[in-house]
Amino acid sequence: MLTPGRPQTLALRLLGAAVLLVGAAVIVRLAGEWLPAQIAVSLGLLVSVGLPGAALLRLAGLDERLMPASAIAAVPVLGFAAWVPGLLLALVAGLPLDAVLWALLVLAAVALAVAGPPRVVLGAEALGVGLAGLGTALLAARWATPVLTSDALFHAGRVRKLVELPHLSFDDLSAYQHGHVHAGYAFPLIHAAQAGAISLTGVDPSTGYLALVPACAFLVPAAAYAAGRVLGGPAAGVACVAFVLWDALSRAGGVLDSSQQSAGIVFRVVVPVCIALLVENARLRDERRAASALVAGVLVAVLAHPTYVFALLGMLTAVTIARRGGGWRTLLGAYGVAAVTLGLIWLAAIHGTGGAAATRLPPIGFMVADGHPVALHGDVVLDGRLPALLGLLAAPILLVAWRGTYGLAGAIGAGVLAVVAFPGVATALAPLIGPHQVGRLRGALPWPELLALALVLVVATWPRWVWPLVGGLAVASLTLSWLDTSAVAAQTLLVIAIAVAGVVLVLARVIAGRTVAFAVPPVVAMLPVLALTAAALAGPVVADGHATLWTLRHGGRATAAHPLSPGLVAFMRTHDGAPPPVVLAPLNNGKADDFTGLAFNLVGMATVDAVSLPEARTRSEPGNDPRQRRTDTAAFFDPATSDAERAAILQRYDVRYVVVDAPRTPQAAAVAAAAPGLHQVYADPPGRHDRYIVYGVER
Repeated sequence: MLTPGRPQTLALRLLGAAVLLVGAAVIVRLAGEWLPAQIAVSLGLLVSVGLPGAALLRLAGLDERLMPASAIAAVPVLGFAAWVPGLLLALVAGLPLDAVLWALLVLAAVALAVAGPPRVVLGAEALGVGLAGLGTALLAARWATPVLTSDALFHAGRVRKLVELPHLSFDDLSAYQHGHVHAGYAFPLIHAAQAGAISLTGVDPSTGYLALVPACAFLVPAAAYAAGRVLGGPAAGVACVAFVLWDALSRAGGVLDSSQQSAGIVFRVVVPVCIALLVENARLRDERRAASALVAGVLVAVLAHPTYVFALLGMLTAVTIARRGGGWRTLLGAYGVAAVTLGLIWLAAIHGTGGAAATRLPPIGFMVADGHPVALHGDVVLDGRLPALLGLLAAPILLVAWRGTYGLAGAIGAGVLAVVAFPGVATALAPLIGPHQVGRLRGALPWPELLALALVLVVATWPRWVWPLVGGLAVASLTLSWLDTSAVAAQTLLVIAIAVAGVVLVLARVIAGRTVAFAVPPVVAMLPVLALTAAALAGPVVADGHATLWTLRHGGRATAAHPLSPGLVAFMRTHDGAPPPVVLAPLNNGKADDFTGLAFNLVGMATVDAVSLPEARTRSEPGNDPRQRRTDTAAFFDPATSDAERAAILQRYDVRYVVVDAPRTPQAAAVAAAAPGLHQVYADPPGRHDRYIVYGVER
């Protein structure tokens, strides 16, 4: 029963929440005007993702059910999940992004005002994770390239449209005018949350997207620590962070510079958090709230990029089978959200188009039989990394050693290995998602978590032999780093053998009536575990240390083949209003530029649509008929094409601007200069190595 004072207390809470929300928005906007973009968008992401995530954590009561490390790590994943309903409504009803953003923030603030802040015990662990996140963010700022390149151009273009379009829709977010959705990014969940952070700051979306690298890298240590902590205790959590960060910095992993992209977020944040939630679900015996959080993590993964969910489904399937009935509802929920999402994407992007061209790529990096990829090459999976090999070996060992007490961790590893390396799985997946995407699934292998747990168990089991083991492991790591790792067949057979052993051992346990369950990890001293961690990393550090130090000193390399001129970018960003203008440009803009091209760069740097994009960028959007678009582009810039045909192409695609680089594509520039119906509206000053010229289409 309410007492007379409680309504006033609630009113004060709501007022306080409103003041804090407005104050946070003002601070973020001022940061966008006065502070470096990397700091500003970090604050923006804290609001756009952190606030809804904290509210969902509290409303679900997960702050009181999960271990503190798991609860903290789950906040960004829940924050992304909280964007789903509002974003879907906006895309269907044509609402602007800011409407979704502010509705979500207001609801989150009200929820926290009513329910109170999350009740997570913040101690030394939280402080350590926060400091590790800050250090990772600083490192990411050094690793980030100074300009948008490659895949980042696509993602930046998607974020630009989310920020700048007055009405959102699935087709308007395409790189083409009224285009069909991209099968890999049909539902722009990650992009929308990032666009919300950028919108709060007021910085340019392309600049803001590049600046998001440190902000997203900040999330990595918390996720890695949570997964290691729930499996093997604090020492395993710290070891897991060390393995993940070195892998992200070195040539083997190399994802720290793309932490804000979908692959980086899924593999370095969502997957570790799902591992932690999977273990928590077993610990809590399928308590509904923990199970729902795990399904939400699967939903975020499949919406971030549909192909990445297969690794998570393999993990959940293996664990559910090994638990002999435990977690079936959770597994069905995960399969349900994945199946519905994949089905809708197939209907929207693939159905009736003849299939995505990605499925016809040559299966490079695979063991091939009769033209079909059978399994990934072992050198692709391991990439010369002893720690990765040790982590994979830990999966079958954990299923049988220590009396199978830690079989839950072994089942997690076996499930992902089954998807990545079990013979024949690639044969089934490649026609669905393409060989290239099958190869990417190796990023979900939980070798850091498994290896960290194994080191803890070694210390707990043989405490007197720890230091000799440290020396032996260091020698082995250094020796392997100097050996030739080109024996592809041997590595492939080894990885396949580990995958098969994991699957067989899971099934053997089930047949024998032995289930896996949550096991409280042993309490061990931190120093021996860290010493073993350093020993395992000795070889990779020696092998990759020079390149890592070079990047730390000089920063990330700029790899843009032919960056756009500031004048061209400024002109295209101040074009004559909505809808976004359609730009026609030559597909190739010089040597080694067919992977990006002028139009693709423009899509990433300004709010425009393209007539055509390079083949490598269009395999997952067959509904837009990209081959015909490239054929029409080549025809337009062919001197033999008649003026009438050129006029028909311009009309067919509703072209507003034709853009050329005069020095690099002189033939295309000559055609555009002589074409009737075009008039020059912009040109770079003479004397530039790249001199871009823009022609407007007379209407």
